[in-house]
Amino acid sequence: MRKKKKLIIIIVASVLVIGIVGTFVGLHIYNNRFIYNKKDAVGNTTGNLYNGGMFCVYDGYVYFSNPDDKGKLYRMKEDGSELEKIHDDSVSGLNISNGYIYYVKDNMAGDIAFISPEMSNGINRLKIGQKKTETLHQGVSDALLMYGNNLYYRAYNENTGAYYIRKASTDGKSDESLLEDPCLLLDAANDKIFYANTVGNHNLMYYDPDENQSRIAYAGNFYMPDFAKDYIYYIDLDNNHKITRLGYFTLETEVLSDDYAVKFNVNEATGDIYYQCENTDKSHALKKMKMDGSGQGVVSKGSYTNINFTEEYVYFYSVESGSAELYRSKLPGGVPEVYHPGKKKNRN
Repeated sequence: MRKKKKLIIIIVASVLVIGIVGTFVGLHIYNNRFIYNKKDAVGNTTGNLYNGGMFCVYDGYVYFSNPDDKGKLYRMKEDGSELEKIHDDSVSGLNISNGYIYYVKDNMAGDIAFISPEMSNGINRLKIGQKKTETLHQGVSDALLMYGNNLYYRAYNENTGAYYIRKASTDGKSDESLLEDPCLLLDAANDKIFYANTVGNHNLMYYDPDENQSRIAYAGNFYMPDFAKDYIYYIDLDNNHKITRLGYFTLETEVLSDDYAVKFNVNEATGDIYYQCENTDKSHALKKMKMDGSGQGVVSKGSYTNINFTEEYVYFYSVESGSAELYRSKLPGGVPEVYHPGKKKNRN
C-alpha cells in the first residue's frame, strides 16, 4: 500500500513538474513570438522618414536619435520627462510597429568605428523592452520605410557608387534586391511603394508588391513626393524647387510657394507644411504654410534640416557653421528654442 502511495505521489509530482515546465516554455514561446503587422501598417510618417526619421511617436513615447549622445537610440515623454537610453546604436530611419523598432544603424562615427562598415552599418530590429538587436541587412543603407510586413530601403553599392532599393521581411526571413535602378527616397500609399527615378529623369514611379512590377505613375521632375489628403505634395525640380501639389484624382497642379525649397514635411494633423527655403545665399529660413499654400511665414531664419514632427512639437537641426544643434517649436506655432534632451546611462 505504501509503495502504491509513493508511486502515486511520484506520478502526481512528475505531472506537476511537467505541467509547470510546459507552462513556462509555453509562456516563453508566446512572449517571444514574432507579431506580424496589418497589410497597410506604416512605421512612421512619410515626411519624418524623408527628413532622416529622427523621431517617431509610439505608445505614448517619443523615440528619437539623441544628438546629445552621438545619435543613439532614446525615448522620452513629449515633455522631455522619463528620458531613457534604449540602445547604443546610432540610429536614423525610425519605424515602429507592434512593439518592434526598425532602424538604420550607423555606428561609423561612434565608439566602434574600427569595425568594418558591414558590421557598423545596416538595418536592425529591436523588440521594445529587450536589449538584443537582430540584423536584417548588413551594409550602408538609408531611406528605410516599413510598410506592412516588409522593410523597403536603399542600399549602397560600392561598385557603382549608387543606392538601390532592397526589401527585407520584418520577421528577418528574407532580404533581397528589389529594383536595380537608382532612386531617391521612398513613400507608401494605396498599396504601392512610390519613388523617384534618378536615371535621366525624376519621374514618379511605383512598385506594386502584389504584381512584383515597377511602372511610371506620373511624368515630371519629382523630389520628396508625399501623398496626403487626395494630393501628392512634392518639390518640383523643373520649376525652381517650388513646393507643388498634384491632385491625385484631378491631375491638376498647384504651386504652393514661390520659395526655392530644399526640404519639407507635411503635417496632416495640423494642416501645415514646414519647409527649408534657400532663395539666395543670404536668404535661408525655415518657413511654414497651410497645406493649400496660404498663411506663409518664417519660423526661424537660418539653415535647417531633418524637419520631424511629433504630436506636440516640430524638431529641426541647425546646419549653420557645420553645427547640428537641435531646435524644437511647440505646435501649431510656438517660438523655436534650442533643445538638449541630455544623456543617460544604459538602462538595466
